[in-house]
Amino acid sequence: MQDWSSGKVGLNGISYFAENQWQVAALRPKHLAAICIWEVATDFNRDMGHHGGIFCNGFCVNWLPRQVYSVQNGRGANGPKSRMNGGWVGGDVTLSKEELAANRKDFGSDARRHKLAIDKYWTSRTPDWSKIRAPLLSTDNWGGHGLHTRGNF
Repeated sequence: MQDWSSGKVGLNGISYFAENQWQVAALRPKHLAAICIWEVATDFNRDMGHHGGIFCNGFCVNWLPRQVYSVQNGRGANGPKSRMNGGWVGGDVTLSKEELAANRKDFGSDARRHKLAIDKYWTSRTPDWSKIRAPLLSTDNWGGHGLHTRGNF
């Protein structure tokens, strides 16, 4: 620990990074002091997979290719460099297109196959809310595209 640190850690993040905070908080790490969730889904089936029970094609099919594949671990020299440290955002290893594809799951196909919120596919991705003790600040806005507000409210 650094001299300037109290040892307490806070988490802050939007969307996917906020979802990860729920997972961490449910583990109750001893140094976690608080979380600040911004625009977060909490029920992956209802908030991302099936809005109102209807398959959410726009999110399930488009999110990974648009937001994740460009920075997927293994992109290495075929991906962007970090403006913060100059390193490869997708890691130091450069995999072939075939290797990258083999390391992916097709979220759209998975969401289509697993329709019910009680399906283990969805429940295994849900934190145990009863274990979360960290104080939190929950923030959102009405301008999002339908998957964040339900998770925050």
